[in-house]
Amino acid sequence: MDWHLIYGFLIVLALFLVVWFAFVVPSEKRDHERKLALIRKRLAEREQQKKLSPRNTEDQDGA
Repeated sequence: MDWHLIYGFLIVLALFLVVWFAFVVPSEKRDHERKLALIRKRLAEREQQKKLSPRNTEDQDGA
């Protein structure tokens, strides 16, 4: 069995994991947090528009 090949594979795997957890995971987390903040902002704006709207909301609900 060629130990150099196995050690090389383990080193490549370790480097991949280091890069993944050092760069990819934090950037994905930031991206998801940014999207969640945008959704929350849109929901808040929609709620504010509903409060300011003179129309009756019961007609829009279909009840």
